Amino acid sequence: YNYLYSVNGSTGAVVFAEVNIGASTQAYNKDVKLDNICLVDSDGNGTKDKIAVGCSDGKVRCYTFAGALWQTSTDAQGSAVTSVEARSIDGDAKEETLSGTKLGALYCISNTGLATVAGYPKALSGFVFKITSQNFENRFAVAAKDKQYVIKNDGTEDFSKAMANYGYASCIVKNPAQTLYLAHINWDKNIYYDLISMAPGVPYVQIPSSSSITGYVTSSTAVKMGQSIAYLAFDLKLNSNGSAVTSAIWKRFRIDKYIPGGGVGPSNSKIEVQVWKETNGNKRWDIGDTLVTTGSFGIDNTAWLNMKRHVITTDISTFYIVCKLADTIGGGQTFGLRVLNSAYLEFEDDVIVNNTNF
Repeated sequence: YNYLYSVNGSTGAVVFAEVNIGASTQAYNKDVKLDNICLVDSDGNGTKDKIAVGCSDGKVRCYTFAGALWQTSTDAQGSAVTSVEARSIDGDAKEETLSGTKLGALYCISNTGLATVAGYPKALSGFVFKITSQNFENRFAVAAKDKQYVIKNDGTEDFSKAMANYGYASCIVKNPAQTLYLAHINWDKNIYYDLISMAPGVPYVQIPSSSSITGYVTSSTAVKMGQSIAYLAFDLKLNSNGSAVTSAIWKRFRIDKYIPGGGVGPSNSKIEVQVWKETNGNKRWDIGDTLVTTGSFGIDNTAWLNMKRHVITTDISTFYIVCKLADTIGGGQTFGLRVLNSAYLEFEDDVIVNNTNF
Protein backbone atom coordinates (compact mmCIF):
# COMPACT_ATOMS: atom_id res chain seq x y z
CA TYR A 1 0.00 0.00 0.00
CA ASN A 2 1.00 3.59 -0.55
CA TYR A 3 -0.22 6.43 1.64
CA LEU A 4 0.01 10.10 0.71
CA TYR A 5 0.07 12.94 3.22
CA SER A 6 -0.48 16.40 1.74
CA VAL A 7 -0.22 19.94 3.06
CA ASN A 8 -0.83 23.37 1.60
CA GLY A 9 2.56 24.96 2.24
CA SER A 10 3.30 28.62 2.89
CA THR A 11 3.80 29.15 -0.84
CA GLY A 12 0.44 27.62 -1.69
CA ALA A 13 2.04 24.53 -3.24
CA VAL A 14 0.76 21.07 -2.31
CA VAL A 15 3.49 18.82 -0.92
CA PHE A 16 3.13 15.04 -0.77
CA ALA A 17 4.84 12.63 1.57
CA GLU A 18 4.79 9.03 0.40
CA VAL A 19 4.87 6.08 2.77
CA ASN A 20 5.51 2.93 0.75
CA ILE A 21 4.61 0.06 3.07
CA GLY A 22 5.42 -2.61 0.51
CA ALA A 23 9.03 -1.55 -0.01
CA SER A 24 11.38 -3.60 2.15
CA THR A 25 14.03 -0.89 1.82
CA GLN A 26 11.97 1.57 3.85
CA ALA A 27 13.16 1.96 7.45
CA TYR A 28 9.61 1.95 8.80
CA ASN A 29 8.77 -1.32 6.96
CA LYS A 30 5.23 -2.67 7.45
CA ASP A 31 3.58 -1.12 10.51
CA VAL A 32 2.89 2.39 9.25
CA LYS A 33 -0.73 3.56 9.29
CA LEU A 34 -2.29 6.94 8.64
CA ASP A 35 -2.25 7.72 12.37
CA ASN A 36 1.51 7.12 12.35
CA ILE A 37 2.20 10.19 10.20
CA CYS A 38 1.94 13.86 11.20
CA LEU A 39 3.26 17.26 10.15
CA VAL A 40 5.63 19.09 12.52
CA ASP A 41 6.64 22.75 12.88
CA SER A 42 10.26 22.00 13.83
CA ASP A 43 11.58 25.59 13.93
CA GLY A 44 8.64 27.41 15.56
CA ASN A 45 7.92 29.79 12.68
CA GLY A 46 4.25 28.79 12.42
CA THR A 47 4.63 26.65 9.27
CA LYS A 48 4.67 22.85 9.23
CA ASP A 49 8.03 21.95 7.70
CA LYS A 50 8.73 18.31 8.59
CA ILE A 51 6.90 14.96 8.48
CA ALA A 52 7.16 12.64 11.51
CA VAL A 53 6.64 8.91 10.97
CA GLY A 54 6.13 6.30 13.70
CA CYS A 55 8.01 3.14 12.79
CA SER A 56 7.72 -0.57 13.45
CA ASP A 57 11.12 -0.67 15.20
CA GLY A 58 9.82 1.66 17.94
CA LYS A 59 11.51 4.82 16.67
CA VAL A 60 10.17 8.09 15.28
CA ARG A 61 11.77 9.35 12.06
CA CYS A 62 11.38 12.89 10.79
CA TYR A 63 11.62 13.73 7.07
CA THR A 64 11.82 16.90 5.04
CA PHE A 65 9.14 17.59 2.43
CA ALA A 66 11.73 16.57 -0.16
CA GLY A 67 11.78 13.09 1.38
CA ALA A 68 15.23 13.30 3.02
CA LEU A 69 15.67 11.82 6.50
CA TRP A 70 16.20 14.71 8.96
CA GLN A 71 16.18 13.16 12.46
CA THR A 72 15.76 9.73 14.05
CA SER A 73 14.85 9.39 17.72
CA THR A 74 17.67 7.75 19.67
CA ASP A 75 15.26 6.26 22.20
CA ALA A 76 13.70 3.09 20.81
CA GLN A 77 10.24 2.93 22.35
CA GLY A 78 10.05 -0.77 23.02
CA SER A 79 7.44 -1.71 20.43
CA ALA A 80 5.92 -0.54 17.18
CA VAL A 81 4.74 3.08 17.22
CA THR A 82 0.97 3.15 16.71
CA SER A 83 0.14 6.88 16.68
CA VAL A 84 2.06 10.17 16.40
CA GLU A 85 0.97 13.79 16.83
CA ALA A 86 2.88 17.10 16.82
CA ARG A 87 2.59 19.51 19.74
CA SER A 88 4.59 22.28 21.41
CA ILE A 89 5.20 20.78 24.85
CA ASP A 90 7.78 23.11 26.41
CA GLY A 91 6.38 26.46 25.25
CA ASP A 92 9.13 27.40 22.77
CA ALA A 93 6.77 27.15 19.74
CA LYS A 94 8.89 24.39 18.19
CA GLU A 95 6.77 21.24 18.07
CA GLU A 96 7.77 18.01 19.73
CA THR A 97 6.39 14.63 18.56
CA LEU A 98 4.02 12.68 20.81
CA SER A 99 3.97 8.97 20.08
CA GLY A 100 2.12 5.95 21.43
CA THR A 101 3.09 2.27 21.21
CA LYS A 102 1.54 -1.19 21.14
CA LEU A 103 2.74 -1.82 24.69
CA GLY A 104 0.83 1.14 26.11
CA ALA A 105 3.47 3.82 26.55
CA LEU A 106 3.29 7.50 25.64
CA TYR A 107 6.55 9.17 24.55
CA CYS A 108 7.45 12.74 23.67
CA ILE A 109 10.42 13.20 21.35
CA SER A 110 12.24 16.54 21.44
CA ASN A 111 12.20 18.76 18.35
CA THR A 112 15.85 17.82 17.78
CA GLY A 113 14.72 14.19 17.59
CA LEU A 114 17.45 13.02 19.94
CA ALA A 115 15.73 11.98 23.17
CA THR A 116 12.51 11.85 25.12
CA VAL A 117 11.35 15.00 26.91
CA ALA A 118 11.36 15.18 30.72
CA GLY A 119 8.16 13.70 32.21
CA TYR A 120 8.00 10.96 29.59
CA PRO A 121 7.55 8.09 28.87
CA LYS A 122 4.17 7.69 30.55
CA ALA A 123 2.64 4.25 31.06
CA LEU A 124 -0.88 3.89 29.67
CA SER A 125 -3.35 1.04 29.63
CA GLY A 126 -2.64 -1.11 26.59
CA PHE A 127 -2.43 -0.44 22.85
CA VAL A 128 -2.50 3.29 21.99
CA PHE A 129 -5.00 3.83 19.18
CA LYS A 130 -5.00 7.59 18.74
CA ILE A 131 -3.40 10.78 20.10
CA THR A 132 -5.36 13.97 19.46
CA SER A 133 -3.61 17.32 19.89
CA GLN A 134 -5.95 20.30 19.70
CA ASN A 135 -6.13 24.02 20.46
CA PHE A 136 -5.73 23.47 24.20
CA GLU A 137 -2.23 24.67 25.05
CA ASN A 138 -1.67 22.47 28.08
CA ARG A 139 -3.75 19.32 27.36
CA PHE A 140 -4.31 16.64 24.76
CA ALA A 141 -6.40 13.46 24.47
CA VAL A 142 -5.24 9.84 24.12
CA ALA A 143 -7.32 6.78 23.23
CA ALA A 144 -5.83 3.52 24.55
CA LYS A 145 -7.12 -0.04 24.74
CA ASP A 146 -8.83 0.11 28.14
CA LYS A 147 -8.89 3.82 28.98
CA GLN A 148 -9.38 7.27 27.49
CA TYR A 149 -7.04 9.95 28.85
CA VAL A 150 -6.58 13.70 29.08
CA ILE A 151 -2.86 14.38 29.58
CA LYS A 152 -1.10 17.62 30.54
CA ASN A 153 1.95 18.71 28.54
CA ASP A 154 4.26 17.63 31.37
CA GLY A 155 3.00 14.05 31.06
CA THR A 156 0.83 14.05 34.19
CA GLU A 157 -2.70 12.73 33.96
CA ASP A 158 -5.59 15.18 34.26
CA PHE A 159 -8.46 12.77 33.63
CA SER A 160 -9.05 9.15 32.64
CA LYS A 161 -12.12 7.08 31.86
CA ALA A 162 -12.09 3.27 32.01
CA MET A 163 -13.64 1.63 28.95
CA ALA A 164 -15.38 -1.75 28.93
CA ASN A 165 -14.03 -2.37 25.43
CA TYR A 166 -11.53 -0.79 23.09
CA GLY A 167 -11.68 2.98 22.85
CA TYR A 168 -10.72 3.89 19.31
CA ALA A 169 -10.49 7.69 19.43
CA SER A 170 -10.95 10.61 21.79
CA CYS A 171 -10.81 14.39 21.76
CA ILE A 172 -11.45 17.37 24.04
CA VAL A 173 -14.53 19.41 23.17
CA LYS A 174 -15.89 22.70 24.52
CA ASN A 175 -19.55 23.64 24.62
CA PRO A 176 -20.89 27.23 24.26
CA ALA A 177 -20.63 27.67 28.04
CA GLN A 178 -16.88 26.95 27.76
CA THR A 179 -17.22 23.66 29.65
CA LEU A 180 -14.71 20.95 28.70
CA TYR A 181 -15.72 17.39 27.88
CA LEU A 182 -13.84 14.30 26.79
CA ALA A 183 -15.57 12.83 23.72
CA HIS A 184 -14.61 9.26 22.89
CA ILE A 185 -15.67 6.40 20.64
CA ASN A 186 -15.97 2.88 22.04
CA TRP A 187 -16.05 -0.62 20.52
CA ASP A 188 -19.85 -0.59 20.97
CA LYS A 189 -20.02 2.12 18.25
CA ASN A 190 -21.32 4.78 20.66
CA ILE A 191 -19.85 8.23 21.29
CA TYR A 192 -19.53 9.16 24.96
CA TYR A 193 -19.09 12.57 26.60
CA ASP A 194 -17.53 12.93 30.05
CA LEU A 195 -17.25 16.20 31.92
CA ILE A 196 -13.64 17.14 32.65
CA SER A 197 -13.29 18.95 35.97
CA MET A 198 -9.90 20.54 35.46
CA ALA A 199 -8.42 23.61 37.08
CA PRO A 200 -6.82 26.06 34.62
CA GLY A 201 -3.06 26.21 34.32
CA VAL A 202 -0.93 28.92 35.89
CA PRO A 203 -0.46 31.94 33.55
CA TYR A 204 3.09 32.97 32.73
CA VAL A 205 5.04 35.56 30.74
CA GLN A 206 7.29 34.20 28.02
CA ILE A 207 9.68 35.06 25.22
CA PRO A 208 7.69 33.20 22.56
CA SER A 209 10.62 31.85 20.53
CA SER A 210 14.39 31.99 20.32
CA SER A 211 14.07 33.82 17.00
CA SER A 212 12.33 36.71 18.77
CA ILE A 213 15.61 37.87 20.35
CA THR A 214 17.82 40.07 18.18
CA GLY A 215 21.24 41.44 19.08
CA TYR A 216 22.11 44.73 17.42
CA VAL A 217 25.70 44.67 16.21
CA THR A 218 27.31 48.03 15.49
CA SER A 219 30.92 48.47 14.40
CA SER A 220 33.10 50.44 16.82
CA THR A 221 33.87 53.00 14.17
CA ALA A 222 30.15 53.76 13.75
CA VAL A 223 29.46 54.49 17.43
CA LYS A 224 29.95 58.16 18.30
CA MET A 225 29.82 59.96 21.63
CA GLY A 226 26.39 61.36 22.40
CA GLN A 227 24.57 58.69 20.38
CA SER A 228 21.78 56.37 21.49
CA ILE A 229 22.49 52.76 20.50
CA ALA A 230 20.02 49.82 20.48
CA TYR A 231 21.72 46.77 21.95
CA LEU A 232 18.96 44.16 22.14
CA ALA A 233 15.44 43.52 20.84
CA PHE A 234 13.10 40.87 22.25
CA ASP A 235 9.43 39.84 22.23
CA LEU A 236 7.23 39.25 25.28
CA LYS A 237 3.70 37.94 25.72
CA LEU A 238 1.46 36.51 28.43
CA ASN A 239 0.48 32.86 28.08
CA SER A 240 -2.89 32.48 29.84
CA ASN A 241 -2.35 28.70 30.03
CA GLY A 242 -6.08 27.98 30.04
CA SER A 243 -6.88 30.56 32.73
CA ALA A 244 -9.01 33.71 32.48
CA VAL A 245 -5.97 35.96 33.05
CA THR A 246 -5.30 38.17 30.00
CA SER A 247 -2.70 40.66 31.26
CA ALA A 248 0.30 40.97 33.60
CA ILE A 249 1.86 44.08 35.14
CA TRP A 250 5.62 44.42 34.66
CA LYS A 251 7.22 45.69 37.86
CA ARG A 252 11.04 45.65 37.49
CA PHE A 253 13.61 44.74 34.86
CA ARG A 254 17.27 43.92 35.51
CA ILE A 255 19.90 44.64 32.86
CA ASP A 256 23.63 43.91 33.35
CA LYS A 257 26.55 45.76 31.80
CA TYR A 258 29.55 43.58 31.05
CA ILE A 259 33.05 44.35 29.79
CA PRO A 260 34.50 41.83 27.29
CA GLY A 261 37.89 40.54 28.35
CA GLY A 262 37.57 41.87 31.89
CA GLY A 263 38.59 45.44 31.07
CA VAL A 264 37.51 48.61 32.84
CA GLY A 265 35.00 49.98 30.32
CA PRO A 266 33.23 53.33 30.35
CA SER A 267 32.00 55.00 33.51
CA ASN A 268 28.40 54.14 34.47
CA SER A 269 27.70 57.84 34.92
CA LYS A 270 28.20 58.27 31.17
CA ILE A 271 25.47 55.75 30.20
CA GLU A 272 21.68 56.01 30.45
CA VAL A 273 19.90 52.69 29.84
CA GLN A 274 16.44 52.85 28.27
CA VAL A 275 13.62 50.42 27.39
CA TRP A 276 11.47 51.21 24.36
CA LYS A 277 8.37 49.48 22.99
CA GLU A 278 7.77 48.95 19.28
CA THR A 279 4.70 50.99 18.32
CA ASN A 280 5.03 52.14 14.70
CA GLY A 281 5.13 48.63 13.26
CA ASN A 282 8.39 48.75 11.31
CA LYS A 283 10.14 46.30 13.68
CA ARG A 284 13.15 48.57 14.13
CA TRP A 285 13.95 50.89 17.01
CA ASP A 286 13.45 54.52 15.97
CA ILE A 287 11.91 57.79 17.15
CA GLY A 288 8.43 56.50 16.22
CA ASP A 289 8.53 53.96 19.05
CA THR A 290 7.54 54.59 22.69
CA LEU A 291 9.98 55.16 25.54
CA VAL A 292 8.82 53.04 28.51
CA THR A 293 11.43 53.76 31.17
CA THR A 294 15.03 54.87 31.84
CA GLY A 295 17.65 54.14 34.47
CA SER A 296 21.36 53.82 35.17
CA PHE A 297 23.88 51.16 36.18
CA GLY A 298 25.02 50.90 39.79
CA ILE A 299 28.50 50.24 41.11
CA ASP A 300 27.91 46.50 40.51
CA ASN A 301 27.19 47.20 36.81
CA THR A 302 23.54 46.24 37.33
CA ALA A 303 20.49 48.35 36.49
CA TRP A 304 17.09 47.59 38.05
CA LEU A 305 14.60 49.61 36.02
CA ASN A 306 11.17 50.61 37.29
CA MET A 307 8.87 49.42 34.47
CA LYS A 308 6.08 51.78 35.64
CA ARG A 309 3.46 49.00 35.77
CA HIS A 310 3.68 48.42 32.03
CA VAL A 311 1.00 45.94 30.94
CA ILE A 312 1.89 42.76 29.03
CA THR A 313 -1.04 41.06 27.26
CA THR A 314 -1.54 37.84 25.32
CA ASP A 315 -0.51 39.72 22.17
CA ILE A 316 3.21 39.76 21.34
CA SER A 317 5.00 43.04 22.14
CA THR A 318 8.52 43.93 20.98
CA PHE A 319 10.93 45.81 23.25
CA TYR A 320 14.33 47.40 22.67
CA ILE A 321 17.11 47.97 25.21
CA VAL A 322 18.90 51.18 24.28
CA CYS A 323 21.90 52.97 25.78
CA LYS A 324 22.28 56.72 25.51
CA LEU A 325 25.96 57.63 25.60
CA ALA A 326 27.16 60.93 27.06
CA ASP A 327 29.06 63.40 24.90
CA THR A 328 31.97 63.07 27.32
CA ILE A 329 32.12 59.26 27.44
CA GLY A 330 35.48 59.21 25.63
CA GLY A 331 36.66 57.07 22.73
CA GLY A 332 37.89 53.48 22.70
CA GLN A 333 35.33 52.28 25.24
CA THR A 334 33.78 48.80 24.92
CA PHE A 335 30.84 47.27 26.82
CA GLY A 336 27.86 44.99 26.26
CA LEU A 337 24.47 44.28 27.84
CA ARG A 338 22.90 41.01 28.93
CA VAL A 339 19.67 39.62 30.38
CA LEU A 340 20.59 36.13 31.52
CA ASN A 341 17.38 34.45 32.67
CA SER A 342 13.76 34.84 33.75
CA ALA A 343 14.73 36.17 37.21
CA TYR A 344 15.68 39.46 35.51
CA LEU A 345 11.97 40.22 34.93
CA GLU A 346 9.62 40.80 37.88
CA PHE A 347 5.83 41.04 37.60
CA GLU A 348 3.13 41.94 40.10
CA ASP A 349 0.84 39.31 41.66
CA ASP A 350 3.67 36.75 41.49
CA VAL A 351 3.13 36.12 37.78
CA ILE A 352 5.97 33.81 36.77
CA VAL A 353 8.28 34.18 33.77
CA ASN A 354 9.15 31.14 31.66
CA ASN A 355 12.92 30.63 31.41
CA THR A 356 12.80 29.25 27.84
CA ASN A 357 14.56 31.22 25.07
CA PHE A 358 16.75 33.41 27.28
